[in-house]
Amino acid sequence: MMKKIFCLFYVFMLACGIISAQDNLSIKVTNMDDMNRIFSSGRFFFPAFQDAELYMRAEGLFKVKMNYNCLTDEMMFIDTKGDTVSLAEPDKIIMAVIDKHVFRYNRSQGFMVAIGTDMINDAELMLKRNIQQGDRRKIGAYGTTSSSTGSVEMVKQMGTVSLSTTEEATFTNKNDFYLFKDGKFRAANRAGFLNTYPKHKKEITEYVKQNPVDFKNVNDLQRLFVFCAQK
Repeated sequence: MMKKIFCLFYVFMLACGIISAQDNLSIKVTNMDDMNRIFSSGRFFFPAFQDAELYMRAEGLFKVKMNYNCLTDEMMFIDTKGDTVSLAEPDKIIMAVIDKHVFRYNRSQGFMVAIGTDMINDAELMLKRNIQQGDRRKIGAYGTTSSSTGSVEMVKQMGTVSLSTTEEATFTNKNDFYLFKDGKFRAANRAGFLNTYPKHKKEITEYVKQNPVDFKNVNDLQRLFVFCAQK
């Protein structure tokens, strides 16, 4: 039991720095230089391509160098020619393990990374990182701004974003959380925990009553997840 709890906290320690540093962070950009600088530095999950194991449903295991593109929600790998290529059919993978981080793919939500693993109940707490465009405004005389129609063009295939020289835009990094068990993804909310751990509904209900949980807060979620994993 102690070994399992240590493993859970170890995984959380690896992940929480990634989450806390960028959760719900809003960035305002006013020109393409700002745009390129911000997204070139924060585009990938890892600072460099890492040795990875890619588990495919039909083809089995492949060992390649991989990285996750947070901006375009694509899993990238380096092919035998040395070219950087996007994984063409992500729904055919079971998981990708990159530098000890487990990534899974959900058709409706895209790629997620495990930030906690319950080995006994075979469940995972997953993070889904979303980069969302917010307000877009025109820049007028003396730096004044006004609302602008339309949206900043984001070209997924190239991972690029374009912005007029007379506009500014705000992008927000938003983190969502899910539970994964028995091949199913559930939102990491009260119902999600109850359905993931159906044998312990009474204990979970009592825990939430005694320890109010903000299901958007990673610290509250990890405490509840560790509680469930000990059952």
